[in-house]
Amino acid sequence: MRKAILSFPNGSVGGLDGLRPQHLKDLLATGEGSEGTDPLLEAITDLVNMLLEGRVPALMCPILYGGALTTISKKGGGVRPIAVGYVWRRVAGKVACRMVSEEAAALLGPRQLGFGIAGGCEGAVHTARRFIENLQADPVLLKIDFKNASQEHRQA
Repeated sequence: MRKAILSFPNGSVGGLDGLRPQHLKDLLATGEGSEGTDPLLEAITDLVNMLLEGRVPALMCPILYGGALTTISKKGGGVRPIAVGYVWRRVAGKVACRMVSEEAAALLGPRQLGFGIAGGCEGAVHTARRFIENLQADPVLLKIDFKNASQEHRQA
């Protein structure tokens, strides 16, 4: 749990309640209690387990799983919507990803290199570079950028 919280980049934005990941990082930096336990970390762990187990009251789901929507102007015109959820849901997401990353990487590899593969994207770049440097007759290298695919699809 501590790793998930500390993995937020400094300056990460908070959700609608204004609680930022940095607040949690600062609170956890105070250390453990006298018995080697951290009551705050234990409470956060209980809350995240409740979120991951789906034990959130239905009335609270739209709040905890919702987010603040902001728009940023794009260079070429239009807007890019940015949604920032509550820090609790974001911590739960980090924990869930960490729990499945090894198994997901084993299931999806070698077809994908982004999730659960340390240095995977860098490896793909170096492999593509090596491929291009050693081109034989009639080879093909296709790079597809799906970065804005879902947004472009909606506009079409």
